[in-house]
Amino acid sequence: MSWFLLLPLASIAGYVFALARHTSVRWSVAPITVLSAIVLVLFFSDFVSLLRPASLCLTFGGIAMLAMECKQYYKKHGFSFSTAIVRNVSLVGLAIFFLIDVNKNAQFVSWDMFSHWGTIIKLMEFANTAIDLNNHGYRLYFQDYPPGAAYVAYYFLRFTGFHENIAIFSHALLLLFIGLPAVAASNTSFRTQGLLVAALTFVLVMLMGQGWSTILIDQIVGALFGVTLAIYWGERNEPNRWIALPPVFGFLVLTKDSGASFAVAAIVLILVVHWYRTRRLAVGSFGGTSTWKALALCVLVPVAVSYSWSAHVKSAELGRSLAGISISGMIKQASHCCTTDREHFVLARFSDRMLGIEPDAAGAGKSTGQMIKQVATTHWDAPGKLALALFIVGLLIAVLQANSADRRSYALLVLGISAGGVVYCLLLLLYYLYGFSDSEGRALSSFERYYGSYALGTAFLLLAGLGSLPFSSRTQKISGMILLLALLAPITWLGRSSIQPYLWKGGPEYFPTRDELVRPLIHPFVDEAYPRVSVLVVWQAEKPSVVGLEYWILRYELTPRTPQAGGCFSFGPPLYPGDTTTCNWAEDTFKRTLGNNHYVFVGSGLQSLRKAYPSVFDETTATGNSAILKVTQDTPGVIILKKWRGEPR
Repeated sequence: MSWFLLLPLASIAGYVFALARHTSVRWSVAPITVLSAIVLVLFFSDFVSLLRPASLCLTFGGIAMLAMECKQYYKKHGFSFSTAIVRNVSLVGLAIFFLIDVNKNAQFVSWDMFSHWGTIIKLMEFANTAIDLNNHGYRLYFQDYPPGAAYVAYYFLRFTGFHENIAIFSHALLLLFIGLPAVAASNTSFRTQGLLVAALTFVLVMLMGQGWSTILIDQIVGALFGVTLAIYWGERNEPNRWIALPPVFGFLVLTKDSGASFAVAAIVLILVVHWYRTRRLAVGSFGGTSTWKALALCVLVPVAVSYSWSAHVKSAELGRSLAGISISGMIKQASHCCTTDREHFVLARFSDRMLGIEPDAAGAGKSTGQMIKQVATTHWDAPGKLALALFIVGLLIAVLQANSADRRSYALLVLGISAGGVVYCLLLLLYYLYGFSDSEGRALSSFERYYGSYALGTAFLLLAGLGSLPFSSRTQKISGMILLLALLAPITWLGRSSIQPYLWKGGPEYFPTRDELVRPLIHPFVDEAYPRVSVLVVWQAEKPSVVGLEYWILRYELTPRTPQAGGCFSFGPPLYPGDTTTCNWAEDTFKRTLGNNHYVFVGSGLQSLRKAYPSVFDETTATGNSAILKVTQDTPGVIILKKWRGEPR
């Protein structure tokens, strides 16, 4: 890790101290609010091509503010520090250094990191933009995905240059800031509670999320969703402190398309619960000036962010992915369910994966009692049972709240987020039935990952509820310890078995290709070739296992050199029985594609490519399995591939 990491860290600290001193925002909430605000400033500055100067100004402005805050504190208190300040700063500092140590050798290991999230961070650091990449000639897989979390990585990489471990650390730091409100809400008279909540937060991300060493975005979406509710619950009686929420909602919308739906759900929950507290329970005031301002900003900021990104996607004519699927159209199709083979197959598989109902459990002739018994005794790792466990623990937390108003309103919050989870899962089912491709729909691809986002958000709300529990007596302390264990048990048992196996198919053991094949092949080229060139990336699909993975790794490693936008990476006749990946292009089509590139990088399968398109190869082309080829036109209109002067190692 580079010492330049201290610059963005110092700048964030400066803004946090200033926000906490000059406003009513608590120190524990300020970090995620500040980082969210930084992301929004970078996002809007990117629209006017000022991303780099804006990031520099934010960094040095924050450092200057830190110096000013330290000077002001010294004038008032000298070198006298309260125990609370020393403890809080020390604990956060230790957590940050722990994350630095954990991620000092971290690297990208997941398919999605190479295909999109890592690539966009790498391009942003090189081109100093995420908005104008299309005009720079760069084409991304899922280019319409919002780049919110990539701005966090950019803020840290601006001074260090691109390093995978620093990009990963920036996401881990973001998760740390998200966890602070719940931990800091813990009762100071029972410090063990705070330590246990902190430990539970760490375990939560490990078991229900994607861990502390990744840039995968789904856990960020879920955690931001959860922290908005956690901040509300912690500040439920102090509407003037809700000013911390609007930047977080804006950031949530900018993380992924689904972030807008999560933001809507959180805002609706906050409005309903606050209305219930003020009207039915007569706690606080619903219509105060500070309340209305905060609520208005909670709506306006994410709307402005969402509209800005949608307008950009439309004006730049970027291909739409999941956001282009019509929900109303899917609901209309669902009204005529279920007659097709796909519908029957997806429904059975969804029941199996979500609820633990095996395909034959709902068969004809089985009574309701038999079905319930089978559901209760099979598939204990089903996500639906994790949702039920979280719901029950949430109600237990509600029962132990300090007063009747808090008990009822927290129970309403738990009921609301649980009902929202049901709606979310039904929406996922619609996508698998009618939105995704036939193969993806039948496989329920990424189901656990998508569900994990919502479950993680729910768990973060439960952490905030745990933190707000009163522990003034020995009985309450014992009850709290038991409750913490009650929350940990389902997370460990169900989350580990249902969510993690899917996520960690992207573990290092699954990606030997990068170190063994791609890097030795690619280094001579990336060390010497000009970065603004176009490269046709080829990895012939000679075997069905992990088809396409090597292509995405190779494509990422070549960035910022411009590869093809996706689609075809293997060419010629099918290479094995059932090969649906190889694009059987005619020779003229292949030649036209070559004409749009400067180089062809064949990672594997050179001889099968030569056999399919013999006329485009020079006689001196290497005879091995891989090659770096230069596209030449010695005669007008005649394209020939010649061996590049560099040699693969």
